Formats: sequence, C-alpha cells, structure tokens
Amino acid sequence: MSAFEASGPSVEPVSVVILGASGDLTRRKLVPALHTLGCGGLLPAASQVLGVARSPLSDRAFRDELFGGVQDYSRAKPGVCALWYTFEDRVSYLAGDYDDPKTYRRLAERLAQPVTVFSTWPRRPRSIPPSSSNWGWPD
Repeated sequence: MSAFEASGPSVEPVSVVILGASGDLTRRKLVPALHTLGCGGLLPAASQVLGVARSPLSDRAFRDELFGGVQDYSRAKPGVCALWYTFEDRVSYLAGDYDDPKTYRRLAERLAQPVTVFSTWPRRPRSIPPSSSNWGWPD
C-alpha cells in the first residue's frame, strides 16, 4: 500500500483552503500536519491545498516556504516519506484581498467544486464576507 492509499473506507479527495496562508500557522502547523496525514495514508491522493493571502507569492515560492515548514516541523520528514514530492504539485496559492469579492470568485473558479470553509480564527474578521453568495457559490 502506498502512502496515498487510505487503509480504511474509501474517502473522497478534499480541497483544503487556508485563508491567511502566508502566515506562520500554515508553515509550522497546518501543512506539516497534512503532510503527516498523507504519509500515514489518511489523506486521499487527489486532495489539494489552496492557500489564500494578501502577500504576493508565486505557487513555487509558496511551496518552497511550506517545504521548509515540513522539513522543520512535520512528524514524517520528507526524507522518511516521499509524499511531499508528489503532494507539492497539488499545492497552489492565490493572492487577494479578503474584502474583495473578486478574490472569492477567483477561488471558486480555481476549485470548481463545492467548498466547506473552516477557519482558525476565533471570529470571522469583518473583512471576510459572511455569505458564500458573495463568493459566487450558492448558499
């Protein structure tokens, strides 16, 4: 069984959207945890990660930053689990302002599938639209 194959029931691939993705929490905690899940066969193979933040970054620069976090903080180091080298192709970045509805429309276009948004913020910042209808998705 490869690192991509879940040992339990079949699970559909997921799209993980991280708002505020250029921050330290993403580099030190979120992506290393996703990497560890994948190495343990607990993350479906076609899953993707899309980071959204205001910082102007390319996909390559974002991936390089995250790789540093995986090297430093992941329980399954890249040398132990070869998952990173195939997983990184499914990591992308979208620069945009949180208060601009165009950012969320571009996000919807990039994902092209239904989305459930989870947040690490205790309260939604005022600048993030409260309704998914602002994002171009039906409520």
